[in-house]
Amino acid sequence: MSSNFPLAPESFNSRAAAEYFQAKVGYTMGISLLNNKITAGDSDFQVIDVRSKEFYIAGHIPGAIWGDGDEIETALQKFSKEKVNIVYCYGELCLRGARICLAAAKAGFPVMELLGNYDGWVDDYGFPIESGELL
Repeated sequence: MSSNFPLAPESFNSRAAAEYFQAKVGYTMGISLLNNKITAGDSDFQVIDVRSKEFYIAGHIPGAIWGDGDEIETALQKFSKEKVNIVYCYGELCLRGARICLAAAKAGFPVMELLGNYDGWVDDYGFPIESGELL
């Protein structure tokens, strides 16, 4: 019997899967947790929006600073080594945030990616946004 499922049970690597999910849990943050941290006024993190400048100005997560997602070296200038840098992009299908997170981690910055990204913040949770000039 042939399976159309791309990962056949006999080729499943449970160790690789466990490592992947351990990393995912350790280096991503959920939207509700981020909202709680912002609301509580926690200061041990900063939020970095790597969408286009126009999208950032139109609306971003409160307190987020803009890091040019098209220019990795420019974006990394906004990162802090004293705080956890929480990065977000447009939505779940956007890999820009993951690319910036990878570069930041390689450069020694503490970094996490926001699960759900901006679309999840606005569309799924309806949390508030800010708009205006670049921070």
